[in-house]
Amino acid sequence: FCVASFMRNDDCIFGLVSVSYVVTTRVVGLAVRRRAQRPQEPEPPAPRSVEDPEVLPEEDEASSSLPPPPPPSPPPPSPPPPPPVEDPLSPESQTVDLSCLSGTTVRFFGPSHHFGGFTPLYDPAPDKRVATVDAGANALFIGGGGLNGQFAKTLLEEAEKHGIRLTPEELSEHSQRIQQSLLRRAMKTPGKLVELDTGVASPVFARSFGFVPVVPGLMWEESEVGPNVGVTFVHILKPEVTPYGNLNNNVMMYTVAPSGAAPD
Repeated sequence: FCVASFMRNDDCIFGLVSVSYVVTTRVVGLAVRRRAQRPQEPEPPAPRSVEDPEVLPEEDEASSSLPPPPPPSPPPPSPPPPPPVEDPLSPESQTVDLSCLSGTTVRFFGPSHHFGGFTPLYDPAPDKRVATVDAGANALFIGGGGLNGQFAKTLLEEAEKHGIRLTPEELSEHSQRIQQSLLRRAMKTPGKLVELDTGVASPVFARSFGFVPVVPGLMWEESEVGPNVGVTFVHILKPEVTPYGNLNNNVMMYTVAPSGAAPD
């Protein structure tokens, strides 16, 4: 540019153009050279064969850097085997000796597979003498509902067959009076069987017995309505009210537990 300063104007323009051309030519040439010399990408290495022995140590080294797997958990314990199914007990295996009845035994039998209502209280044709147990009431009467009512129905049906006039109310009142009298006697001698001869005055019972196991007031406080004790009655039925007319069915038991609701 210093040399071109004393030249003419057109020569100075030409000199500037020449210098600009030279600079541009060098820059373009440098760019072309750089494009021509673009580095080549390295070729990817060939995949190693699985059978290559050099591969195995690498896998071993990689696996050795990881923690060892935890040991397998033990299998859960097997559930206990179900209890063996027991065969139904035979009557002989359910025999109970009653010391209070001086050698008398009671045998409990299995279900009768009756499908409706109550199980029949007595067998129409028993081969031995059987006493059926009535779950009694604290008021000591025969009747009402449940099993106690079923006993009343059975006795009334047999009485009707033999022409005995006996209403449910009469049976309830009569049985209550007899059993209350037996209870008073039994409480005087707890642990002993007492008897009441009912053959003459009763249309139902030929003989009746009562038993109180403990001394009144020994295990339970006296109730406001009277002694709170458990009691069992055994009645020998008259032939006119014996179920199915079979003398092996002429015994019934009436039992009452101490009243848990009594205001002691």
